[in-house]
Amino acid sequence: MKAQAAERVFNVIVERDEDGYYVASVVELPGCHTQAKTLDKLSRRIKEAVEAYLQVAEPEHRPEFVAVQQLKIKSKEWSLMEPSWAADSTGLLCSGNRASRTWSSLP
Repeated sequence: MKAQAAERVFNVIVERDEDGYYVASVVELPGCHTQAKTLDKLSRRIKEAVEAYLQVAEPEHRPEFVAVQQLKIKSKEWSLMEPSWAADSTGLLCSGNRASRTWSSLP
């Protein structure tokens, strides 16, 4: 009698890059990414990427996927001074200058 494989569920983040490609990243599998021009092809490729990943490695620590949140922030003009850091009441940390703006959560 053939043993049944356990079904696993993975969370995939899909973004579109500046060249119009869709890029998929698997939250629970660090370094497991792929890209494609169409969502149909991306779906096939990310499944193949996960299967290949699991053939050679099992993640040591699987992060728990909680949610994806979209955050809107009004842009402000940054000074030409050194990058500045500021935290607000939501726990967001901002570093920025005219060239870049980086947002992250406080530990």
